[in-house]
Amino acid sequence: MQYLLSVVYDFVGPGPLAEKFKKEQINEISSTLPLGYSVDEKQYLGRWNEKDKKQYYYLIIIIGVIFLVCSVLFESLHQPLAIISMIPISFIGVFLAFYWFQFHFDQGGYASFVLLCGIGVNAGLYIINDFNNLRKRYPKRNPVKLYLKAFNQKIAPIIITIISTIAGMLPFVWD
Repeated sequence: MQYLLSVVYDFVGPGPLAEKFKKEQINEISSTLPLGYSVDEKQYLGRWNEKDKKQYYYLIIIIGVIFLVCSVLFESLHQPLAIISMIPISFIGVFLAFYWFQFHFDQGGYASFVLLCGIGVNAGLYIINDFNNLRKRYPKRNPVKLYLKAFNQKIAPIIITIISTIAGMLPFVWD
């Protein structure tokens, strides 16, 4: 006859610290168990199931909603494609950060994808919406000059948004 006792806990923090804590607890409990008893480690992934790729389909849904909202805002189908094409380019920084700092890709990486979708789209919306307003106001001017004017008007708020987001996320990286 065998008895099984399961101990489940929810560790809030980064993965490496959770692994260290779990190993310390297993070693401490194992040293106090009587003869015939053992500690067996089971992996519980919770809602972040790496085998089930459902969370990546949510990114596709987010991108689809962004496309629909931008299509309505711009009254166009090709301008939202310019916004959507910026999203994969913004993901390059996430891949590089996880590679350089050797982070394990989990909910934090997924959250950074969602965050970058929002920031990248926000920056594109600022510029393209201002460009469309300038085109309506000055229909005979060169579109390239109007785009550069819209870019120059909106680059300061975009850079401030990016810097404040990076500054706000730095404590999470160091933790």
